[in-house]
Amino acid sequence: MININKQTGATLVGQMIGMLVSMLAILTCVSMHKSLMQVTVEAKTNAVFDRQISSALLQLQYDLHNAGIGIDSATANDVVAVSNAAGESLFWRFNDAGTYTCLGVREEAYVDAQTQLAGRRLLELQASANCTASSDLASLTWQATATLAQFRNQTNTLFAFEVVQARCTPYGLGQAENHLQVNIDTVTSAQLAGANVSAIEYQYCLANTHI
Repeated sequence: MININKQTGATLVGQMIGMLVSMLAILTCVSMHKSLMQVTVEAKTNAVFDRQISSALLQLQYDLHNAGIGIDSATANDVVAVSNAAGESLFWRFNDAGTYTCLGVREEAYVDAQTQLAGRRLLELQASANCTASSDLASLTWQATATLAQFRNQTNTLFAFEVVQARCTPYGLGQAENHLQVNIDTVTSAQLAGANVSAIEYQYCLANTHI
């Protein structure tokens, strides 16, 4: 009689099944890691974008403090919003002991020199000449003095400027009076991602513009 001994080790089929399960587990881990990394990178990119927007608005608010200084009766010609082929711009002037200075900001398109990717940037400007009490701010020659923010790989217009007359008070303190007010519409990373949210409007009451 032939004795058949029962196999006690791992079979080839069992080893192949084990390898298949291991490979599936590894692929699942790799897929999860990729998804987590993608979410992390996108979240970081969105956070950087929103921080740049906030930082630019804060600096712009600081720059606007001098709008209208030394001008007894400010008009809409002293703070001007312009939208044209050059970009979205905001210009203003002030008078320091009889010397007028014309400043501004402009959002414009640019191409990154290293990556050749298109982007948007917000520049601080100063008129190179002919800044007077009556000069047309929109027609002056402007030179960039600093970059407030750069938004790489971004082609959407990010800022829209508007100047209105309003009864307002800076920071909501004190009694409201007639001043020029700058309204700035801007976007968040959520809007750029397609979320159904409204644009954000910031209102800056220009306390030194007396109407």
